[in-house]
Amino acid sequence: MCDTGARVLRGTRFASAENFRCRALAAVDTATPPARWLLLTMKAVLGIDVTAAGALQQLCDELDRRHVVPALARVEQDLMPDLRHSGVSKRIGANRIFPTLPTAVDGYKKEQRRPLPDMP
Repeated sequence: MCDTGARVLRGTRFASAENFRCRALAAVDTATPPARWLLLTMKAVLGIDVTAAGALQQLCDELDRRHVVPALARVEQDLMPDLRHSGVSKRIGANRIFPTLPTAVDGYKKEQRRPLPDMP
């Protein structure tokens, strides 16, 4: 169950994983106009544990159902081994993991110029 009133703690560890997932979905569900991407800024994330990786995987599944693309920005190189080991980087795709916010915005703009695939 989601407690959307609680703060997301710094980093993505066991204590904050479920709350993080819930808050991310709440942001997508209340976006006007409807969200196409959910860009997660990872600057404060120094590592992810198994629970956090599972929450990110589950978030990706739920975003797929909403036809929203997950992406990561400000990903430090020290975080990449955790993302690879957990399968999160493969799930999101290397083309949607960006070192800076401006490169993420550019990636979004480039992708939006392409025709969208038919949705079921």
